[in-house]
Amino acid sequence: MRYFIKGAIQKTLSEGLETIGEVPFLLDEKTGVVTLNFDPQRGMKGYFDFVVHVRDRSEEGDEARVFIYLLRQDQRVKFVLRMQPQEARRRIDHLRDILEVDRALSLLDQNVETLRSAIQGV
Repeated sequence: MRYFIKGAIQKTLSEGLETIGEVPFLLDEKTGVVTLNFDPQRGMKGYFDFVVHVRDRSEEGDEARVFIYLLRQDQRVKFVLRMQPQEARRRIDHLRDILEVDRALSLLDQNVETLRSAIQGV
């Protein structure tokens, strides 16, 4: 299989990313592993969005849209669990279900996409 980035890498809602250059990520064409190609600095924020295409030897292929978020410290969510570490470890699956981490990320992607469309339409 061979992986490659299809099209441009978009930067959205970004601050402080002017100096990172044209290729912010490298993609290993044999494994599909995405690697950061710049040193994040304090004050940088935003998200990147691009499409990774994969082809097999018979030239069949597929695509996946990739979102990479660069968050500042003040944008991160911090959870404080008032329990012993052993109890937290025992209940981690239950906590994940309650917080719906995967669903929350999906909703964030949808909200950013809606905002992006609104900005482009102005």
